[in-house]
Amino acid sequence: MAKRALFLYSEVAGYVLSAISHWVARGNEATIVHWPVNPEAPFQLPEIPDVSYRVRTEFDQVDDLVQLIKDQGPDIILCSGWMDREYVSALRRSDVNIPRVLLMDTAWTGRLKQRLAKLYLRRVIQKAFTHAWVAGPRQADYAHLLGFMPTHIRQGFYTADTSMFHRVYSQRMDAPLPKSFIYVGRYIKHKGIYDMWEAFLEAKKAVDSDWKLYCAGTGEDYDKRVIHPDIEHLGFVQPDELRSHLLNASVFILPSHFEPWGVVVHEMAAAGFPLLLSDQIGAAVSFLKKDSNGLVFKAGDIDQLKDCMISFMRMDRKELTTMSHESHQLSKRISLESWSETLDELL
Repeated sequence: MAKRALFLYSEVAGYVLSAISHWVARGNEATIVHWPVNPEAPFQLPEIPDVSYRVRTEFDQVDDLVQLIKDQGPDIILCSGWMDREYVSALRRSDVNIPRVLLMDTAWTGRLKQRLAKLYLRRVIQKAFTHAWVAGPRQADYAHLLGFMPTHIRQGFYTADTSMFHRVYSQRMDAPLPKSFIYVGRYIKHKGIYDMWEAFLEAKKAVDSDWKLYCAGTGEDYDKRVIHPDIEHLGFVQPDELRSHLLNASVFILPSHFEPWGVVVHEMAAAGFPLLLSDQIGAAVSFLKKDSNGLVFKAGDIDQLKDCMISFMRMDRKELTTMSHESHQLSKRISLESWSETLDELL
């Protein structure tokens, strides 16, 4: 029998829609309430059979959201975090005896601010949600501290649509490996973009390398980007246009100072990229084995990042290819199939 899911979401990303589409294709239906599209990342929402979209601005009051829940009659409700207070309030006020799932990528750090917030969040969240579906182990720890029993916590909410990236992997393995890094992400300071640009230029000087750096994305700091003949800024790239750019690179870099998860790491692992990640990337726990398929450096440490870049620049094709194979294998830990099975399990 077909099931109906209602997603109360913030900014919708392509990988989320791919997962929902996979679940719907099993004979189900979904409605997605989402925030307006972010002009800094103007993702185009695709038409998906049996999936309907509603923009968050259609619902001015909590009562409007409560009425939506009543009208939809879903079998399950999934809400992206607690940042939208009206979403949470609507769930607390709705008289529905169905699974209400908190989706979260916030990792437990133990900092004072988080410890103080925990006391408030426990009261609010436990009245609104029955389950938590999180990105990984550190997020599961936080969910448990928020009052969810281990039996009501699931991991693996964030998954890449690996089909396209697996094809990229096959193409990359059949072609010469270019001497270039690629960054895919927003142009904002906490992504470590300034560290990356400085470290890259210093690494090139240190080894007189002809490596290049491709950067795909946009954001509030785009106009402050470093201009150099060996750094190419691609701007915002739609998912279906990304493939050709990936074929021009051999190592993926994500130098973030703060990154609760990072689905892009899963995507790039599926495409068979050796990974160069800061120690603040949540997804590294699943997709990076140090020295096996990539390198890790301390976030914000430009010298460490430079040294890692130099290490990659000095690797031969065999070493890079071995890392590529390992990344590809690790990417299979989470999949669209496992995502759909988890959603069915929560029902």
